[in-house]
Amino acid sequence: MSSGTQLVATPLTRKLRITVGVCSVLFTIGTTVHNFAIINSELVAMMMQASGSADPAVSAPGFTL
Repeated sequence: MSSGTQLVATPLTRKLRITVGVCSVLFTIGTTVHNFAIINSELVAMMMQASGSADPAVSAPGFTL
């Protein structure tokens, strides 16, 4: 990029930045809710049991911590 080039924000790029920002915030909130509300020790223990873990009930709480 040459040093004389200046970027100009247009109404479309402003709307795009706002849209991307809102989507990022919503994605972050959704990921946080998913991690703390849906992924729990019981679910992890069930997945560990299905994969053949030796003692999933003991391993799961440490995994989710």
